[in-house]
Amino acid sequence: MTQIRSSSPKRKILVFAHVPPPHHGQSVMVQLLLDGLGADPRFEIFHVNAKMSDNLEDIGSFRPQKFFRLFKCILQALGIRLRHGPMAFYYVPASAKRSAILRDWMVMGLCRPWFSELILHWHAYGLGEWVAAGRGWPRWLTQRALRGADLSLVLNNYNQGDAQVFEPKQIVVLPNGIADSFPDYDQILSPSREASTARLAALLGRKRSKNEPLGRVEFLFLGHLIKSKGVFVAIEATKLANVELRTRNATWRVHLSLAGSYASEEEKERVFQAIQKTNQATEQEGLWVELVGFLQSGQKKSALEKADCLVFPTFYENEAQPLVLLEAMSAGLTVITTSWRGVPEVLPVGSKLVVPPNSPGELAAAMVTMPENTGSSSLRRAYENRFTTAHHVAALACALAKAEN
Repeated sequence: MTQIRSSSPKRKILVFAHVPPPHHGQSVMVQLLLDGLGADPRFEIFHVNAKMSDNLEDIGSFRPQKFFRLFKCILQALGIRLRHGPMAFYYVPASAKRSAILRDWMVMGLCRPWFSELILHWHAYGLGEWVAAGRGWPRWLTQRALRGADLSLVLNNYNQGDAQVFEPKQIVVLPNGIADSFPDYDQILSPSREASTARLAALLGRKRSKNEPLGRVEFLFLGHLIKSKGVFVAIEATKLANVELRTRNATWRVHLSLAGSYASEEEKERVFQAIQKTNQATEQEGLWVELVGFLQSGQKKSALEKADCLVFPTFYENEAQPLVLLEAMSAGLTVITTSWRGVPEVLPVGSKLVVPPNSPGELAAAMVTMPENTGSSSLRRAYENRFTTAHHVAALACALAKAEN
């Protein structure tokens, strides 16, 4: 048990959720919550690190060992409650996956009766949709376990429908926030973005002359290299975009860098094969797709600085508010993404580079027109106004403080 410092406790909350590793959006945001509220004297925060998975590949899998770990975490939570008195119970509900739903049943059944309040933070989408989609005792038990929370926190307006299935007393829309990796953006990166915009403009509107070297526009895919995140759509779209640019005798080609980790060895092999197939069509124009692997924080920052556009064609079933889009916006990086659930809510109103999910042709068209639709300034300002850690922690503290009253 880890107790977060508090000089004059006013609001006791037990956070039953895991922190990195493994690193993914939910665990990162839980760590931010602990750091932010731990520094706020209005709160006394206790933490049970309910980590069931050892790595990204293990998330969502079913293993008996996970339930032994979970039972130990439940005993830990009950011990904190008995020693420190009444408090609220903060919990991140499951996605619509069997092992995660079983976890919810156990935690709610054994912990919820002992705590004075229930706070649910919906980091994944889909559980409410699954419950509402049919009948049967598993759906009934899930509804009963999570129904009537004192406060439900959701990441965007679209996700409210998922939480409403469980009839909470209050719903608060609370976007995620991330640390600013580019605090000197206006002095350093903004001039670079302006120069990039001018470079892209110079590639447009003319035909390639004989023997003229091709320009490259750098597209970056950043995230898990899995089908539902759109990695194969991005690879296919790169091929389609470059065939179209070749037909037009354009002065440039799309270059796609794939950065991220794999869910399995099988998926890794499929990615390799897709890259190889696309690069066979380059006709000595250089590689169209390159694999750069998993990026550490410094490497990720450099990749965001050097890229001209982030490509994020997700149709991931539990997608709620991808942190990668916030990272790109903090870098003032043009974004192409999909109209998948609440994802477009992240971008400024009127963003033109939003395409249907799982549509390589539509994505290819957006990649071809991207140099005409750069918007680094508006994306950076949207990040500063909505998605910084300061905004997130302040809004989170406000929501939790009000929930007590």
